[in-house]
Amino acid sequence: MRVDLVCEGVETAKEKAKQLVDGHDVELWDGDRKVATFARKD
Repeated sequence: MRVDLVCEGVETAKEKAKQLVDGHDVELWDGDRKVATFARKD
């Protein structure tokens, strides 16, 4: 599944992406640049 986020900056995007972690890992990308990976919650 892909979810597009529109955020003011990287830190805001990281906080929003962390909220999406639920049973699956979440990768945060800025165009073609991988910014962060958040591991799923067990």
